[in-house]
Amino acid sequence: MTAGSRVAVTGATGFIGSRAVRALLAKNADVVALQHRSASTESSVDVIKGDLGTGDGFSELLQGARVLVHCASYIGDDERLQERVNITGTAHLVEAAEHAGVERIVYLSTSAVYGGGIAGGTEDELLVAPGSSLSASRRAAEQAVLRAGGVVVRPHAVVGAGDRWFLLSVLAATVRFNAWIEGGESRVSVANAAQVGDALALLGMDEDCPRGAVFHSGGPEPVRLRGLIEPVLRSAGCALPTQTLSGDHLRRVADQYGISRSQLAMVAQDNWFDARRLLSRYPQLAQTPELSASDIGWYVSALRASIEL
Repeated sequence: MTAGSRVAVTGATGFIGSRAVRALLAKNADVVALQHRSASTESSVDVIKGDLGTGDGFSELLQGARVLVHCASYIGDDERLQERVNITGTAHLVEAAEHAGVERIVYLSTSAVYGGGIAGGTEDELLVAPGSSLSASRRAAEQAVLRAGGVVVRPHAVVGAGDRWFLLSVLAATVRFNAWIEGGESRVSVANAAQVGDALALLGMDEDCPRGAVFHSGGPEPVRLRGLIEPVLRSAGCALPTQTLSGDHLRRVADQYGISRSQLAMVAQDNWFDARRLLSRYPQLAQTPELSASDIGWYVSALRASIEL
């Protein structure tokens, strides 16, 4: 796709969406973003006020766009909003994109559509079996995109500065209990947020990208949970835990520590998949999910703010 091509983005100020915007700008794309709330974004991005749940702003967002990168989703427990934003909102957005002549749609989904407990497997081998209304709503959004010939990206555990859902919660639990969850030995498919953003941009700008494709986003090999936690604890000056905690025990006390069942499911057992389809197509993507120095610094600060160190 030529430089200056217009790319519409939803969720442009989010954890991953903001990285996708930076990656698109680095490829000289002309980015326009749908924004529901006032939030800062890159100064070179055109901002359209709108709402995924109501469809406001869709026509203006998509006018002249060749690509839509859809990163906006509701990830809370309210089933009405899951329906309104993820299912109906995405369906209407896809319909509007087709009407506007958008050539390619890329949707940021989640491995939660598999229901958890993944132990290997490619995009074609794994069974889609959502285990909650939220993951079912994300699957419905996927289906709307795939029916239109769009592309779906399914990351699992995404790390990096701004990650308040995955690793920060695990770090806080590890410090509070002074224990490794299942010995820290669970293997997880991990991607840095910057890597996922790059993948979304590459897929959006790839004129030869196959229609209706699904891609896992992660490193070439699963990462042991302990390998993610240790660098942050050392940087924070924390002693490494000397005990281990079973996932079953943690499930019984998780609520009082603000840990959800879905977060526990990600780290109390192996959860990994084969991401070679994406990595072989774009070898320039980072091959490891290592935390950068700035990522580690962010986690240390966020950890200190969340618990007393």
